[in-house]
Amino acid sequence: MTSASSSCSSGGTESSGAAIPRAYRRGGATPTSPSGAFQGACSRRSTRHRSTLLVMVAFAVTIVVFVVLATLVLFWARADLRAHGGLTMRSAIASWLLYVLHADSVASAAWGSLLVIDVPERPALILGATVITVGLALFIAASVQLGVHGDFSGMRPRRLVTTGVYRLARHPQNTGWGLLLLGAAFAGRSLVALVLVAVFVVFVDRLMRIEDQQLAHDFGETYDAYRATTPAILSRPPAGRRPAGVNPRIRLVGALAGALALVAITAIAVAARSSPSQPPPDSASPFRGSLMPRGFPAPNFTLRDEQGQPISMRALRGRVVLVAFLYTTCEESCPLEAQQVRLALEALGDDADRVAAIGVAVDPPRDTPERARRFLLEQRVTGLMRFVLGSAAELAPVWRGFAVSPQTEESEHQARITVVDTRGDQRVGFPASRAQPEDIAHDVRVLLREAG
Repeated sequence: MTSASSSCSSGGTESSGAAIPRAYRRGGATPTSPSGAFQGACSRRSTRHRSTLLVMVAFAVTIVVFVVLATLVLFWARADLRAHGGLTMRSAIASWLLYVLHADSVASAAWGSLLVIDVPERPALILGATVITVGLALFIAASVQLGVHGDFSGMRPRRLVTTGVYRLARHPQNTGWGLLLLGAAFAGRSLVALVLVAVFVVFVDRLMRIEDQQLAHDFGETYDAYRATTPAILSRPPAGRRPAGVNPRIRLVGALAGALALVAITAIAVAARSSPSQPPPDSASPFRGSLMPRGFPAPNFTLRDEQGQPISMRALRGRVVLVAFLYTTCEESCPLEAQQVRLALEALGDDADRVAAIGVAVDPPRDTPERARRFLLEQRVTGLMRFVLGSAAELAPVWRGFAVSPQTEESEHQARITVVDTRGDQRVGFPASRAQPEDIAHDVRVLLREAG
């Protein structure tokens, strides 16, 4: 991908002449110092790298804390088994609190997409949602059945539950919980979340073996017969207690797992076929800008423009959209972006009729309709570009969707132009300090040819 990281490493010291596009210099007005916005972007990139490192360290500490607490819970459980013949309330409550702490860590890693795995987003979401649905159904069914019988995991049971979902697995609650976590990790495409799930599986495997010993102590041969014909899913029977032969219910579980895998594979194939094709980011790519991740839709919004008229991404479907990020009092990078868009539209000629241009405000409440109209007039883009205006709360989802930061007293916003295809997916990005209007026009034509 094209980036300015090499200049960041050298302190962002590129000459003003090199930063201004050739076509822009032909247009007349020259910005005072485009390198100022470029240096601000370098500073923000360095800050984001530090923040990511701190988050990764925090999750590493979380894994260590979880392992330590899990070891303590297993120690208590074994001690309870020796002293009381089964788990006590202390061990039960501690294990469930550990489950909640772990689930929060997995959800945070998945939501934050830490160490994203390079797979298409839409198939990952479909697979994750499927696994979450199965896990939730299994967990609820097992919990309801335990409640009906007056039993609770970790307490000495008054009767052995072997019907319903307990005919499919000895520990369906833990199985369902594990599937919930695994689905969240799939949906977030997070390697950190998958590692956390693996740690959970190891912990539950050992905890369920202790519970197996408790149930064998409580119910003797009745539980031995049940265990011999029912899989544990996330745990293994103790040594010397292996089931003999293949029970029909075990074959049923295998068939269900195979069916689920088939559904997931089919869903991935269908989603992959429906996703817009995008060439790999290599030298053979037809694009001149920086390729965006596959399946990365532009955020949908419905706000107001400088004339008070509604504007939304949904209404712009079917057209290629140039998205700039501007604020009305800007004197450096924003005029540059506006001119890059204007000259790109001029270079497109008749094809410009199939293109829309918007400028997303990044400095509310200073970005008022009056100031937006004046900015567009001064930059000679009135009628060519519309300003997307709103409060900070209304614009925040738009900023997040385009992965930009707003203008603040401490830092500059990201000066770049994002190109959205006719399906509403973000496809190409151009740093304002390096963008050339003819390159933007070239990539727009590529997307128009794709759309037919």
